[in-house]
Amino acid sequence: MGKHILHDDWLFINREEERNILEEVLGNEEYHDRIFEFTAIAGQGKTELLKYLCDATRERSNCLVAYVDVYESTLGRPEISPILSDIAESIISGTQNKKVFGKFDASVRDYNKCFSSYHVEFLKNPKTANRQAVEEKERSLITHFKAGLNKLLSKGYKIVLCFDATEFSCCRVAMQRFEEQVLQELIVDKNLIVFFAGQQRWRCVTRELRRQITRQPLLPFTRKYSEQFIEDFLSRKNVSVENKVHLFYKTWDLTKGHPFSTYKMLDSLTAGFEDKHLSKRKVTALYPKIITELIEKVIKNRVLYKMKLNSAYYPPPEKILLYISPLRRIEFYPVSFILSRFLPDWFKDKPGQFVEELIADFQKQTHVLATKLEFGASSHLEEVTRNILLFELQINRNKELIKILNALIKEYDVWIKQTEGDSQIKYIIDRLYYKVRLMRVEDKENIVSIIADELHIDLDRYFVTNHSGSEHRIDCQFERLKEELSCDEELKCIIDIEKLISILNQKRN
Repeated sequence: MGKHILHDDWLFINREEERNILEEVLGNEEYHDRIFEFTAIAGQGKTELLKYLCDATRERSNCLVAYVDVYESTLGRPEISPILSDIAESIISGTQNKKVFGKFDASVRDYNKCFSSYHVEFLKNPKTANRQAVEEKERSLITHFKAGLNKLLSKGYKIVLCFDATEFSCCRVAMQRFEEQVLQELIVDKNLIVFFAGQQRWRCVTRELRRQITRQPLLPFTRKYSEQFIEDFLSRKNVSVENKVHLFYKTWDLTKGHPFSTYKMLDSLTAGFEDKHLSKRKVTALYPKIITELIEKVIKNRVLYKMKLNSAYYPPPEKILLYISPLRRIEFYPVSFILSRFLPDWFKDKPGQFVEELIADFQKQTHVLATKLEFGASSHLEEVTRNILLFELQINRNKELIKILNALIKEYDVWIKQTEGDSQIKYIIDRLYYKVRLMRVEDKENIVSIIADELHIDLDRYFVTNHSGSEHRIDCQFERLKEELSCDEELKCIIDIEKLISILNQKRN
């Protein structure tokens, strides 16, 4: 299954930092890092980056490269043979070194024949099937593979191995065996370079290899490169645009530079690139429909591709995420509150463990939660996923979003009354966030002044001696509130924090 992958050069933009890594490892003999990992959600451009790295490596003399789609290669099986075969076939493709893997090719044929016989026996009677012969053949092919690779390394070749889609748990056994039985031994050679790409970090079995990995998150396009991507793509498809500024703004606002979401949006706007003119009116008219399509084509079919929930107990995962997307933080109690209130057929009167197990399923099967959620800690939804879902609520289900925000505000009122100190300040700011969101959805004016008045009521109610204790403690609480407001980047995006603090200072004095 050797693959000579070619990337679409016209489609590949930016990624300067990642390109520089390849230049350093191939051109700088003193560069020590040789195992790299790119992590990002589905559709961020990991595969396109690896394709670029492969083609850029092939262009250099004395460099060989192999691209392995781990999932496609193994098809979820634990055998190491398909991975080794992919690497060998890719490396020798188009070179004069085909003989170096001659013994390996012969051992693969022996292994496959032996494995087929064993598999027939196993299907007849799993208890009596003897795997010993298969394991012996496998050891032989691993030995011959390493010998072939070592021959090329000893000739001075730089060899780049690119492993894509490492996040699939069904491939983990095969990749761990590759790590333990091949990579751990060969990585001592400075001419071997390895790139991993997946939706989550590759968990190396061996501590030595784990320490050698240089990890790099693959970020969405910046606004500048998102615009370049759109312009280049539509130009390639011969699509003219009536108002580019409007298209750029609407696309960025929804996709936040996520390459696959951007592509699917352009695809929908142009009916599969059959419509060769894109007017401002058309972009505006199709926008609500496209938001819903992105939930289906991006979130459901890509981001949640492997997510399986028992439909007897849970609604579809994208529906669950839709209702919790207004939450600025993912925490057990707010999630439970929202789900029980707005998806009562599944969640009303369910014990806390029910939601805990649901969140654990999301963590195990997907990568939409940025960090692992534990009691006393919080996580958040991946930015692009959350943004698309929020747009669905805001544009297509406006009344439902208003109900969610109002419910959250009322619930936070209760939590504020029941707490004090740092927890109370946290809840005050969270409620402030939801109030600002609500007023923006309702197109209210003078939001800063209204919020300042409401905060002042909180100060009069909670930052007083009969509630907080001494005047000194009240002053500390007030300063802590201002400090937390000043550091809240998400709030800064929706309200003028400096102006709000200025009004608070005036009222405090």
